[in-house]
Amino acid sequence: MKKRYGLILAGIIFLFLGISFANGPEFVIKEENVEITVQNDSSLDIWYFLTIETTSGPQRGIYFGIPKDEITDYSVTSGNTMLDVEKQGKRLKIYFPEIANTGDITKLKIHLIVPDMVYKDVEGRVGVEFIPAYWDYQDVNILRVKFIAPEGVSKEELGCKPVPADNFGEENGRAFAYWERTLSKGERFDCGISFPEGYVTNVLEKKPESDNLSIIIGILFILVTFIVVAYTLYRVLKAAKKMYKDPTMHMESLGVRKDLDNAEAAVLLGAHPFKIINIILFGLVKKGRIRILQWNPVKVEILPTREEQKTYHCPNCGAPMKGESEIEYCEYCGCEVVLEGKTFYYENQFLLKGIKEDGTLDVDGVKIVLKSLSRNVDRKMKGYCRRDTEKYYKEKIEKFWGELKNVSPEERYRLFGEKAGWLMIDDKFDDKFGSTFKDVDATFRPTSWWIWYNLPKGSYKGKEFAKNFGKGKKSIEKNPGISAKKLAGAITPIVIAHSGKSCVCACVSCACACACVSCACACAGGGGF
Repeated sequence: MKKRYGLILAGIIFLFLGISFANGPEFVIKEENVEITVQNDSSLDIWYFLTIETTSGPQRGIYFGIPKDEITDYSVTSGNTMLDVEKQGKRLKIYFPEIANTGDITKLKIHLIVPDMVYKDVEGRVGVEFIPAYWDYQDVNILRVKFIAPEGVSKEELGCKPVPADNFGEENGRAFAYWERTLSKGERFDCGISFPEGYVTNVLEKKPESDNLSIIIGILFILVTFIVVAYTLYRVLKAAKKMYKDPTMHMESLGVRKDLDNAEAAVLLGAHPFKIINIILFGLVKKGRIRILQWNPVKVEILPTREEQKTYHCPNCGAPMKGESEIEYCEYCGCEVVLEGKTFYYENQFLLKGIKEDGTLDVDGVKIVLKSLSRNVDRKMKGYCRRDTEKYYKEKIEKFWGELKNVSPEERYRLFGEKAGWLMIDDKFDDKFGSTFKDVDATFRPTSWWIWYNLPKGSYKGKEFAKNFGKGKKSIEKNPGISAKKLAGAITPIVIAHSGKSCVCACVSCACACACVSCACACAGGGGF
C-alpha cells in the first residue's frame, strides 16, 4: 500500500515538474561571443555578446551564470537600453527590454569584472581557467571565446587549453587565444590560458585536493598562529621593561599602481564627487553615448548605439555620414565625429542607474555608481603604495599640461580633447587652461564631443575656446542637479598606512585565499523566465 502511494506521489511530482517546464519559455542561443581580458591585478574583464531566439514565448528574460559570487561590477545592455538585472548568488536574472514572443530575437551585451581569478599553475607559471555560461536545456549554435593575456605577455609565452587553439597571436600589442565551438544542451567548454609569473599580482593558490588536507592545514594554521601570538606576547612583555622607543614597521609594497583610468585616479586623488560626475559625463560624451542638453541643472539624452542607428549625420553641420567606423571626419565641415566607444563598468552603471527617464540625474543611482567606483579603486590599491601612486598621477597630469604647450596651436585643440578628462582632475585647471590657450590664434574646428558637451557651434580661437569649455565645466561641477549632502559617504577614503619614507602595505601573499579551477568557472545559466 505504501509503495502504491509512493508511486502516485512520484507521478504527481513529475507531472508538476513537466507542467512547470512546459509553461516556461523555450529559446536557443544562436550566438555566444565571449571576450575575456586578464588584467594585471588578476581580475578578469569579461564581455558577453548573446543573440537569443525565443522559440516558444512569451519570455521575460534569462538566468545567466557568473564565475563566482564576488564579482565587482556587472551591467547588461540591449542596443541602447540598459536592462534591469538582479544578482542571485552565482547567477544574474536579466530582464529583457520587452517581452519576447515566439520567433523574436534579443541581443544582449553583458559586462562583468571578476576579481582574483589567476592561480598558480606549474612551477614558474600562472593561469586562469574558465567555462563560459552554458544552459541545461538550450543549445548554443555557435560559441566564440577570445582570451586576451595581460600586458607584456608575448604569444611565444602564452599557453592555452585546449590545445591547439583555433587561432592565436597578438592584437593591439597583447597576446590572445581563440576558439569556436557548437554546444548541445548542458555541454560545457572548459578553456583557459597560462603565462609566466610576474605579469600579474594577487595570484591565488590552488585549492587542496582533499578535505582531510584542508583540515590538517587548518589545524596547523591554528597551532602556528597560537605559537606566534604567544611568542609575540612574550617579546612585548619583555620589551616593556626597556626604554620605550617609537615603533617602526617596514613592509615591501608593490609600488605604483599605473593602470587606473582618469575617473579612478580622480577618486584616488580625493576629487569632489561633482568633479567625478563631470569626468564620467565627459567620458560618455566623448564615446558618443550621451548628449548634454542643458546645464544648471544637468539634463542629458542617451544616444542610440551604432547598431540601432540607421543614418548618421554630422552634429556640427548636419551633413550625412557613412558610419563605417567609430571615428569619422565630416566631408563638408571637417568635424571629427566619434560614433561610439567602449564604455567602462561605471559608465555602464551610470547609464543604467544614474539617469532618469526625463534626462536629469538620479541621486540614488549616482551614489551607487560612485560607491562602486570607490570600492573598485580600493580593491585595485591593495598592496600598492598610495603616496607614490598619487604622485605618479599628479606628475602624469602635469606632463599632459606640458605636452599641450609643446605642440602646434592646431594640434593643441586635438590633444586637449584627448586629455581633457585627465586635466579636469587638476584643482588649478581653470588657471592652467586659460594660460595654455590665451595666445592661440588658430581657429578651433568643433568636434562631436564639443557639440555633445552642450558647447556652442561655430569657430573659436584659443581664448574663446577656453572660455566656452570652462563655462560648461563649471556649470556641471557647480550644479549637476543633485544634492552634495545626499552623496555623502559615496566615496570612501582609501587609507593605507605609511612609515617613514616607505609605504606600508599588506603583504600580498598574506591575502591569498584558496581557489580551485572550478571556482573560476561560470555555472549553468538555468534557463529563461
